[in-house]
Amino acid sequence: MAELSRSDAPVENSRNPSGATPASAAPSVPMPETSAPAGRGNSRLEHSAERIGRGVGTAVASVSRLPRQMKSRLAIVGGRKMQSAEAAMEHWQERAKQRVAEWSEEASGASFEAVGRAEAQWEHVRRFAGARIQQLRANALRWGQRVREAPQEWQRERPLQLLAGFAVAGFVLGVVLRIRRANHG
Repeated sequence: MAELSRSDAPVENSRNPSGATPASAAPSVPMPETSAPAGRGNSRLEHSAERIGRGVGTAVASVSRLPRQMKSRLAIVGGRKMQSAEAAMEHWQERAKQRVAEWSEEASGASFEAVGRAEAQWEHVRRFAGARIQQLRANALRWGQRVREAPQEWQRERPLQLLAGFAVAGFVLGVVLRIRRANHG
C-alpha cells in the first residue's frame, strides 16, 4: 500500500469551506511521495508525525500563498487609500504568524505527548523485566538447593539403593578400563 503524499491531504480554506479552488488561486506544487513502505511501527507516533507534518506543510503553503492573496486584495481595494491596503497586509501577516505559532504549539504538544508515552512504556517494560529476573533468580536458587540436597536425601532415605548404584558404577568403570587396556596396550 503506497503512502499518501502531502499533496493528497485536503487543505482547509477558511474563505471557501466547500473546498472548491477559486480560479485565481495557483495550483499547489505536488510533494513527492515518500519511499518508505508503511511499516508496523508505533502508529501513535506516526499519527503524531503526520499531524505535525501536515500542520507545518499547511503553514508553509499559507505563507507562500500570502503574496498572491495580498495582490488580489490590493486589486479589490483599488481606489481606497494605500494606508488601508498596508493595514490589510499587516493584518494578514499577523494572522499568518498566529497560525504558525498555533501549529508550532500543537506540534510541540504532540511530541511531548509521544515522548511521555514512550517513557511510560519503557518504565513498564523495565519493571516487568526486573520482576521476571527476580523470579528466574529465585527459581535458580531453589533448583541449586535441590541439587545440593538430593545426595543427602538419597543417603538418608535409600542407603541400599545408593550403595547398589555405586557398586554398579564401579563394575561398569572396571569393565570399560579392562576393554581399553586390552585394545590399546
